[in-house]
Amino acid sequence: MAVTFQLPKDVEQRLRARHPNLESEAKESFLVDLYRRGELTHFALSEALGLDRFETEDVLHKHNVTEDLGTVEEHLAEVRAIQELRAAGR
Repeated sequence: MAVTFQLPKDVEQRLRARHPNLESEAKESFLVDLYRRGELTHFALSEALGLDRFETEDVLHKHNVTEDLGTVEEHLAEVRAIQELRAAGR
């Protein structure tokens, strides 16, 4: 799927002078923002960028995303899953 947007010609020219890979930079920034907001998983981000998990970590560090801490709800769900596994094993 292709997503495009238009910029005024003068703005595009100024940006391209400093960012020769403007399309790929815009794509990367948008996808990292979606990851930050919890709309993409690390795996989905890797797939969308065409990178392995280590390269994806490098991209996240470049964008100052240094930790994937998860939400409280995610941690509570993990605790419940572990408790259920322990109970099933008894």
